Amino acid sequence: MIRKYGAQIGVGREVAIAYGLVEPTAEEAAEAEKRHEEFRARHVAYAAKIHTFRQAMAQLKDAPSRAVLSLHAETPDGECAHCYGDTEMGDREEWPCGTAIALATAHGIEVPTW
Repeated sequence: MIRKYGAQIGVGREVAIAYGLVEPTAEEAAEAEKRHEEFRARHVAYAAKIHTFRQAMAQLKDAPSRAVLSLHAETPDGECAHCYGDTEMGDREEWPCGTAIALATAHGIEVPTW
């Protein structure tokens, strides 16, 4: 429970730790470090897979595939240059988008998953 400026707000311990309102125990700190390392390992593995995927997609040389990829290219922000997500904000869809995934699947290219 946090009391500040006459207000009282209930927050969970994880939130309190995340915002520096309380210090984690040694056990909580070790668990957080373990989760962070697991996340980093998944991120590194995914980065290698997406790199291989990009290389495989770049090897597609037939005209229809090149036309599709020119529309559904990856932007510098990691989004599809053509597709918009389902948000009201009009945010672009992450790449590979559904179209790029369908194209990769049709060519037997393994699509990386997080």
